[in-house]
Amino acid sequence: MKARPPATTTVARPALACVVLAAAAAFALWPVASPRIETPVIDSSRSETMRTLASLDLAAFRTPIWVAEPPPPAPIVQVPVPPPPPVKFQLLAIIREQGPEPVYKAAVYDPDTDRILVVAAGEKLGHRTVDQVDRTSLTLRDDTGKRTLALKEGGPS
Repeated sequence: MKARPPATTTVARPALACVVLAAAAAFALWPVASPRIETPVIDSSRSETMRTLASLDLAAFRTPIWVAEPPPPAPIVQVPVPPPPPVKFQLLAIIREQGPEPVYKAAVYDPDTDRILVVAAGEKLGHRTVDQVDRTSLTLRDDTGKRTLALKEGGPS
């Protein structure tokens, strides 16, 4: 058989727990002594001068708080000169005239008038001037510069 614990330990534990609980409750619920605070005495004679408000300076509220820098100036873009219109003339042939000094003339097709023209150096061809005619090419001059029309390679010789 087992030995029974003594009666004093069975009653003593709950009694001890009750005493500790009562002490904790008394400590928690006991009123705390409030400290003594002395209040200052306010002199009412000075309060009359302090009651006048200082005038409000509205200019202080007009100063800018945030100032953005002006945007950088736009870069100057130079518009490129448009290319000159293409030459519509077609060089058909170079004609060599016999003489003490050979003179070259060019046979040119003008698609605007649907005609074949024979021109030599110094003559006008529309608003262009024939600058030079040699064995294989024709050079035209106008306001935009010089342009050369050449014969295709591989023709009959």
